[in-house]
Amino acid sequence: MGFSTEAIAGFTILFTGGRLILLFIWIFNHRRKKIIGMNNVVTGTVIDVIHKAGMKGNKFFESLIQYVTNKGQEISVRHFNTRKSQAFVKGQQVQLFYDSSKPEKFVLKEDRLARSINIFFGIVGVLFLTGAVCALIFL
Repeated sequence: MGFSTEAIAGFTILFTGGRLILLFIWIFNHRRKKIIGMNNVVTGTVIDVIHKAGMKGNKFFESLIQYVTNKGQEISVRHFNTRKSQAFVKGQQVQLFYDSSKPEKFVLKEDRLARSINIFFGIVGVLFLTGAVCALIFL
């Protein structure tokens, strides 16, 4: 069975792209699971919501969250929400996990953005890998 040069090139590009996307998801989730596994849960308070405008007038929302670690250290962090709608309001309480060795590294307990990133990039990665297989079969 001989494959055309186009099929091999298409397979290589799509397969490599799909693997890189799925690697990105694995690294993203590995970091999150490591922080969650430390089981340092605290309740933080949204002390400010920053509205930013993008180059084309798009709105972006960033929350400034303040929390106290189990060792009594007060930490303020920024969390990028989304550009579609404001996820948090000033004064809202949010639960989060943090890294005890680097308390500025945190993961929100309920993070819809992270879930959306996993779903979107997972689908794209699988589509790339499926396209790679189709490039070999149909060309």
